[in-house]
Amino acid sequence: MSGTGTHRVAEVRTGAMLLVVSAGLITACDTGDGTTLRDPDPDAPPATDVPITPTTLDVIEASVEPAPTETATLPAPDTPTMELFAPWPDGGEIDLRYGCDGDNATPALSWTEIPDDTAELAITMVNESDVSRGDPFVHWVMWGLDPTRTGVAESEEPAEALLALNFFGNVAYDGPCPTPGTTDVYRFTVHALFQQLELADGTPAAEVIDTIELLSIAEARLLGSSTR
Repeated sequence: MSGTGTHRVAEVRTGAMLLVVSAGLITACDTGDGTTLRDPDPDAPPATDVPITPTTLDVIEASVEPAPTETATLPAPDTPTMELFAPWPDGGEIDLRYGCDGDNATPALSWTEIPDDTAELAITMVNESDVSRGDPFVHWVMWGLDPTRTGVAESEEPAEALLALNFFGNVAYDGPCPTPGTTDVYRFTVHALFQQLELADGTPAAEVIDTIELLSIAEARLLGSSTR
Protein backbone atom coordinates (compact mmCIF):
# COMPACT_ATOMS: atom_id res chain seq x y z
CA MET A 1 0.00 0.00 0.00
CA SER A 2 1.32 3.51 -0.88
CA GLY A 3 1.90 6.24 1.65
CA THR A 4 -1.16 8.11 0.47
CA GLY A 5 -3.42 5.15 1.19
CA THR A 6 -1.98 4.78 4.64
CA HIS A 7 -2.67 8.44 5.34
CA ARG A 8 -6.32 8.07 4.28
CA VAL A 9 -6.84 5.06 6.52
CA ALA A 10 -5.50 7.01 9.50
CA GLU A 11 -7.87 9.86 8.73
CA VAL A 12 -10.83 7.50 8.61
CA ARG A 13 -9.85 5.92 11.94
CA THR A 14 -9.40 9.34 13.55
CA GLY A 15 -12.79 10.49 12.33
CA ALA A 16 -14.51 7.40 13.67
CA MET A 17 -12.96 7.86 17.07
CA LEU A 18 -14.16 11.46 17.21
CA LEU A 19 -17.68 10.34 16.36
CA VAL A 20 -17.68 7.73 19.18
CA VAL A 21 -16.40 10.24 21.75
CA SER A 22 -19.00 12.81 20.67
CA ALA A 23 -21.79 10.26 20.95
CA GLY A 24 -20.68 9.33 24.45
CA LEU A 25 -20.69 12.94 25.57
CA ILE A 26 -24.15 13.50 24.11
CA THR A 27 -25.45 10.37 25.83
CA ALA A 28 -23.99 11.39 29.21
CA CYS A 29 -25.61 14.84 29.03
CA ASP A 30 -29.01 13.67 27.80
CA THR A 31 -31.60 13.30 30.65
CA GLY A 32 -34.00 11.23 28.56
CA ASP A 33 -36.75 13.85 28.64
CA GLY A 34 -35.41 16.03 25.82
CA THR A 35 -33.32 18.29 28.08
CA THR A 36 -29.57 18.43 28.42
CA LEU A 37 -27.72 18.74 31.67
CA ARG A 38 -25.53 21.74 32.08
CA ASP A 39 -21.85 21.31 32.74
CA PRO A 40 -20.97 21.59 36.44
CA ASP A 41 -19.84 24.99 37.60
CA PRO A 42 -16.25 24.65 38.91
CA ASP A 43 -16.71 27.76 41.12
CA ALA A 44 -19.92 26.45 42.85
CA PRO A 45 -19.62 25.54 46.59
CA PRO A 46 -19.69 21.81 47.43
CA ALA A 47 -23.12 20.26 48.01
CA THR A 48 -24.13 19.61 51.61
CA ASP A 49 -26.67 17.20 53.15
CA VAL A 50 -30.01 18.94 53.76
CA PRO A 51 -31.88 17.46 56.76
CA ILE A 52 -35.38 16.20 55.98
CA THR A 53 -37.89 17.59 58.45
CA PRO A 54 -41.47 16.33 58.94
CA THR A 55 -44.13 18.34 57.24
CA THR A 56 -46.82 20.14 59.20
CA LEU A 57 -49.30 17.43 58.23
CA ASP A 58 -47.00 14.73 59.64
CA VAL A 59 -46.73 16.62 62.95
CA ILE A 60 -50.49 17.05 63.20
CA GLU A 61 -51.16 13.39 62.42
CA ALA A 62 -48.58 12.26 65.01
CA SER A 63 -50.06 14.50 67.72
CA VAL A 64 -53.67 13.42 67.22
CA GLU A 65 -54.49 10.43 69.43
CA PRO A 66 -57.00 7.91 68.10
CA ALA A 67 -60.42 8.24 69.64
CA PRO A 68 -61.09 5.58 72.30
CA THR A 69 -63.36 2.76 71.27
CA GLU A 70 -66.62 2.96 73.18
CA THR A 71 -68.36 -0.27 74.14
CA ALA A 72 -72.08 -0.08 74.67
CA THR A 73 -73.14 -1.48 78.05
CA LEU A 74 -76.64 -2.53 78.87
CA PRO A 75 -78.04 -1.69 82.32
CA ALA A 76 -78.22 -4.63 84.71
CA PRO A 77 -81.72 -5.95 85.23
CA ASP A 78 -83.38 -4.61 88.34
CA THR A 79 -83.84 -7.85 90.28
CA PRO A 80 -85.55 -7.39 93.66
CA THR A 81 -83.62 -8.78 96.63
CA MET A 82 -85.34 -10.92 99.23
CA GLU A 83 -85.33 -9.51 102.76
CA LEU A 84 -86.00 -11.21 106.11
CA PHE A 85 -87.24 -9.47 109.25
CA ALA A 86 -87.39 -10.59 112.90
CA PRO A 87 -88.35 -8.98 116.24
CA TRP A 88 -84.69 -7.87 116.60
CA PRO A 89 -82.47 -5.96 114.15
CA ASP A 90 -79.98 -7.90 112.05
CA GLY A 91 -77.19 -8.99 114.39
CA GLY A 92 -79.08 -7.85 117.49
CA GLU A 93 -79.82 -9.66 120.74
CA ILE A 94 -82.46 -12.40 120.58
CA ASP A 95 -85.10 -12.12 123.30
CA LEU A 96 -84.86 -14.81 126.01
CA ARG A 97 -88.36 -16.08 125.34
CA TYR A 98 -87.12 -17.53 122.06
CA GLY A 99 -84.40 -19.58 123.79
CA CYS A 100 -83.99 -22.58 126.08
CA ASP A 101 -84.09 -20.36 129.19
CA GLY A 102 -87.43 -18.88 128.12
CA ASP A 103 -90.54 -20.13 126.36
CA ASN A 104 -88.59 -21.72 123.50
CA ALA A 105 -91.07 -20.00 121.18
CA THR A 106 -90.39 -19.68 117.48
CA PRO A 107 -89.86 -16.01 116.61
CA ALA A 108 -92.22 -14.18 114.31
CA LEU A 109 -90.57 -13.83 110.89
CA SER A 110 -91.61 -11.97 107.77
CA TRP A 111 -90.08 -11.62 104.30
CA THR A 112 -90.42 -9.74 101.03
CA GLU A 113 -89.63 -10.09 97.31
CA ILE A 114 -90.25 -13.80 96.83
CA PRO A 115 -89.47 -14.80 93.19
CA ASP A 116 -92.51 -15.48 91.00
CA ASP A 117 -91.36 -19.02 90.10
CA THR A 118 -91.08 -20.15 93.73
CA ALA A 119 -92.71 -23.55 94.38
CA GLU A 120 -92.38 -23.51 98.16
CA LEU A 121 -90.55 -21.80 101.04
CA ALA A 122 -88.31 -23.19 103.75
CA ILE A 123 -86.85 -21.74 106.97
CA THR A 124 -83.60 -22.79 108.63
CA MET A 125 -81.90 -21.77 111.88
CA VAL A 126 -78.30 -22.76 112.64
CA ASN A 127 -75.68 -21.80 115.18
CA GLU A 128 -73.34 -19.58 113.16
CA SER A 129 -70.65 -19.86 115.87
CA ASP A 130 -70.29 -23.58 115.12
CA VAL A 131 -69.45 -23.07 111.43
CA SER A 132 -65.72 -22.62 112.11
CA ARG A 133 -65.69 -25.93 113.98
CA GLY A 134 -67.33 -27.91 111.19
CA ASP A 135 -70.98 -28.48 110.35
CA PRO A 136 -73.23 -25.84 111.95
CA PHE A 137 -75.48 -27.00 114.75
CA VAL A 138 -79.02 -27.08 113.34
CA HIS A 139 -81.81 -25.81 115.65
CA TRP A 140 -84.72 -25.62 113.23
CA VAL A 141 -85.68 -26.61 109.68
CA MET A 142 -89.22 -26.06 108.43
CA TRP A 143 -90.33 -26.42 104.80
CA GLY A 144 -93.38 -26.92 102.63
CA LEU A 145 -94.58 -23.35 103.21
CA ASP A 146 -96.91 -21.84 100.62
CA PRO A 147 -94.95 -19.42 98.36
CA THR A 148 -97.69 -16.81 98.75
CA ARG A 149 -96.92 -16.52 102.46
CA THR A 150 -95.21 -13.37 103.65
CA GLY A 151 -94.33 -14.62 107.14
CA VAL A 152 -95.09 -16.79 110.17
CA ALA A 153 -96.37 -15.58 113.51
CA GLU A 154 -94.68 -16.27 116.85
CA SER A 155 -94.98 -19.99 117.78
CA GLU A 156 -96.98 -20.61 114.59
CA GLU A 157 -96.64 -23.96 112.86
CA PRO A 158 -98.54 -23.76 109.54
CA ALA A 159 -100.71 -26.76 108.66
CA GLU A 160 -98.76 -27.39 105.45
CA ALA A 161 -95.37 -27.22 107.17
CA LEU A 162 -92.97 -30.14 107.70
CA LEU A 163 -90.19 -30.24 110.32
CA ALA A 164 -86.76 -31.87 110.26
CA LEU A 165 -85.08 -33.84 113.02
CA ASN A 166 -82.81 -31.20 114.55
CA PHE A 167 -79.44 -31.73 116.23
CA PHE A 168 -81.11 -31.88 119.66
CA GLY A 169 -82.89 -35.01 118.42
CA ASN A 170 -86.30 -33.31 118.23
CA VAL A 171 -88.65 -32.89 115.30
CA ALA A 172 -89.28 -29.34 116.40
CA TYR A 173 -87.80 -25.91 116.95
CA ASP A 174 -85.21 -25.57 119.71
CA GLY A 175 -84.10 -22.00 120.39
CA PRO A 176 -80.75 -20.48 121.33
CA CYS A 177 -79.00 -22.28 124.16
CA PRO A 178 -75.31 -21.30 124.30
CA THR A 179 -72.91 -22.70 126.86
CA PRO A 180 -73.18 -20.67 130.12
CA GLY A 181 -70.82 -17.71 130.09
CA THR A 182 -70.65 -17.53 126.27
CA THR A 183 -72.35 -15.75 123.42
CA ASP A 184 -73.41 -17.51 120.23
CA VAL A 185 -74.61 -16.07 116.93
CA TYR A 186 -77.52 -17.67 115.08
CA ARG A 187 -78.43 -17.44 111.41
CA PHE A 188 -82.07 -17.49 110.32
CA THR A 189 -82.69 -17.99 106.59
CA VAL A 190 -85.79 -18.10 104.42
CA HIS A 191 -85.25 -20.05 101.18
CA ALA A 192 -87.26 -19.82 97.95
CA LEU A 193 -87.26 -23.22 96.20
CA PHE A 194 -88.02 -23.85 92.53
CA GLN A 195 -89.64 -27.20 93.32
CA GLN A 196 -91.05 -29.01 96.35
CA LEU A 197 -88.65 -30.96 98.56
CA GLU A 198 -90.77 -34.12 98.68
CA LEU A 199 -89.09 -35.26 101.91
CA ALA A 200 -90.87 -36.88 104.83
CA ASP A 201 -91.58 -35.12 108.10
CA GLY A 202 -88.76 -35.92 110.55
CA THR A 203 -86.03 -36.30 107.90
CA PRO A 204 -82.60 -35.55 109.48
CA ALA A 205 -81.85 -31.83 109.31
CA ALA A 206 -78.51 -32.20 107.50
CA GLU A 207 -80.18 -34.10 104.64
CA VAL A 208 -82.97 -31.55 104.37
CA ILE A 209 -80.55 -28.62 104.29
CA ASP A 210 -78.45 -30.28 101.56
CA THR A 211 -81.56 -30.65 99.41
CA ILE A 212 -82.68 -27.09 100.15
CA GLU A 213 -79.34 -25.76 98.91
CA LEU A 214 -79.76 -27.68 95.65
CA LEU A 215 -83.24 -26.31 94.99
CA SER A 216 -82.85 -22.76 96.29
CA ILE A 217 -83.24 -19.93 93.77
CA ALA A 218 -83.13 -17.07 96.29
CA GLU A 219 -82.75 -16.54 100.01
CA ALA A 220 -82.64 -13.91 102.72
CA ARG A 221 -80.63 -14.12 105.93
CA LEU A 222 -80.71 -12.47 109.33
CA LEU A 223 -78.41 -12.90 112.35
CA GLY A 224 -79.12 -12.72 116.08
CA SER A 225 -77.00 -13.27 119.16
CA SER A 226 -77.74 -14.89 122.53
CA THR A 227 -75.77 -14.82 125.77
CA ARG A 228 -76.12 -17.04 128.88
